[in-house]
Amino acid sequence: MKIIILGCGEFGAKLAELFQQEGSDITVIDSNPDSLKKLGKNFTGKTVVGSGLDREVLEKPGIQGSDVFVACAGKDRSASAASASLREVAVRSR
Repeated sequence: MKIIILGCGEFGAKLAELFQQEGSDITVIDSNPDSLKKLGKNFTGKTVVGSGLDREVLEKPGIQGSDVFVACAGKDRSASAASASLREVAVRSR
């Protein structure tokens, strides 16, 4: 399963770890490169530095065609806006 996780705080990093253990293809997006360090050395998925609100970030290879999008952003508005943007990108890419 192809999973996109927006936000690499404690919760997002733990989700990425759990999904990876299940064999999923994981991409984690965070605007802060230091946050991505929480994934640890054993993380084999993809990381993207950027905003989940930025269409260019959401249109990067590996993000389109995802099965699941999990918004772990701390701000509800950011998570909602990113979800809406991803929905538009996904519809356009089909």
